[in-house]
Order: sequence, then structure tokens, then C-alpha cells
Amino acid sequence: MRGENKPRRPLNSGLGRPADCATGCRYENTMAMSFPPQAFIIGAQKAATTSLAHLLGQHPAVTMSVPKEPHFFSHHWERGLDWYRGCFPGDGLLIDASTTYAMAPIHGGALTTLDPPWGEAVPGRIAQLRPDARFVYVLRSPAERTWSAYWHTVRYGTETRPFRQAIRENPNYLATSTYSRQIALYLRHFPLERFLFLDFAAVTAAPDDAARRVLRFFGVDDDWRPTALDRPLNRTLVLNGPGRVVRAVLGDHGLAVLSGAARAMVPRAVLDLTARSVARPVPKMAEEDRRFLKEYFAEEMERLREVTGISLA
Repeated sequence: MRGENKPRRPLNSGLGRPADCATGCRYENTMAMSFPPQAFIIGAQKAATTSLAHLLGQHPAVTMSVPKEPHFFSHHWERGLDWYRGCFPGDGLLIDASTTYAMAPIHGGALTTLDPPWGEAVPGRIAQLRPDARFVYVLRSPAERTWSAYWHTVRYGTETRPFRQAIRENPNYLATSTYSRQIALYLRHFPLERFLFLDFAAVTAAPDDAARRVLRFFGVDDDWRPTALDRPLNRTLVLNGPGRVVRAVLGDHGLAVLSGAARAMVPRAVLDLTARSVARPVPKMAEEDRRFLKEYFAEEMERLREVTGISLA
């Protein structure tokens, strides 16, 4: 790869050991329980990966990365393996759930220069460290994912343009929804059987079942049930005036920490009332925009069905 540097640490140092499963879980142990991680949830962004990671992280044999998205192979490659190892507070099956790993800036079938070259480099970097890696990719309707991603950036104050202008001037919104081309970058390094593709609708309808399916794919005992979610995590909401004030005071990280603590300690009715006071739901997509996106993604939907067997609405 052009200008590719190896991480600053021997690859065979600091390997973790399998957890002893003191809680009585049964390891299938079909995957190597070591660092660097062999298990990845690569996306898609705004496709229930936060909720899925939360459920998987409850399994006694699993250690999710902290933060959930360390972005090592995309943004932090130069920090080296010591930094990356610090993102996993335990051993067992280590899972990295960074959605930037499937956000290469591909437009019109080619990589652009709008972003640094990490988009193309990510699959090769993973192959360099873990040629036996396995990947979960949650696929959401491209139109709905694009709309949700747009409002996600609006929420955090980094997007102020109208929707159609935004996706025209920053085509990464559309590139991240062009799943077949993201997959093609990985297939240069990994066989298709290393991928588990999940339909977003199925994940949100039965998240526990989706989590157990992921565990089976990663070779971990799935005879286990997590604590059920009473609401999706990381939902896209639009901050109102009071919400923007709270964000300005706490910052994005502080707001995330506060939200997580509130979910753990505050009754749902109170939490919902508080959420309504600082944010509002995402507006419905205009029919004109929906038609535009449906036409734009028509060929992509067919390519995706051929590769994954999944037909998205």
C-alpha cells in the first residue's frame, strides 16, 4: 500500500489470554482469543451497531473496545499497538466496533481525494495484523441511513446546509451507504465467508437474536440472554435550544457520558421527559428526497443483493 507504515510495536507482544469464564459460560473457542482483535463490527454507521455492541458486551466471554469505536485502523494507526491494546479493558473475545472501517470515500466507483487514504487502507491494515479476521456488517436501507447520518451531523452542530446541498457537496453521506463498494475493498484481502451481513430491520426487531447470531459467527457460546434493551441506543435526535446549551457546556464526550449514566440510573418515563425537553425527533424525509435517493441507490441495491443475499427496502 502506498506510504503504508507498520504500527510501532512487534505484533506478537502483549497478547491477551482467554477469559476463564468463571460465570459458567461455555467457550466454543473457535476463534483465537488474543490481541489484536479478530472480531469486528464495521458498520454501517447509524445502523444499530451501538445497541448490538451493548448487548454483546454483556457476554462474560466478550470484551468490547472502550470507546466502542476506537477507530484505530482508520484514524489512529500511527499511535501504535500499545495505544490500541489500551482500548480493551479485558481479555476473551475482543471486538472492535468502529464504523469508520466501512466509510471509505468511494464515489462513482472510485476512491476520491476528499479524505485521507485511510479509507482504502483499512482492510489491508486489518489483514496485516489479523489475516484471520471476521466481520459483521449491519445493512440499513441506504436512503434511511443517509437521512439519519445527515441529521446525526446536524445534531452535533457540524452540518448546517439543507439536506440536498449537503449530500451534493459532501458525497461521503452517500458513499457510506454504498455498501457493495465498501465490501469490495475488503474482498481484496478476505474471502466472503468471513462476513456476516445482517438486515437492520431484523436487528432492531429482535436484537437479542441478532446478538446470539453474531456470537455464533464469532465462535462464542450463544446459550445466553443479555439484559433486554428498552430502547435503541445512539438514536438520532436533533438538539433544541436547551440541548445545544447543555452540549456547549459539557462537550460531545461529556454529553455522551451524562446520557449513559442517565440511562443506567433514571426511570424511563423521567428519561423520556428529559429527552423531549432538550431534543426533538428527526423530521420525516420529504417524498422528493426519498424518490431521489431511491433512484440514486437503485443499482447499488441490486449489487448488494447479489453479494449478500439481502434485499433492503
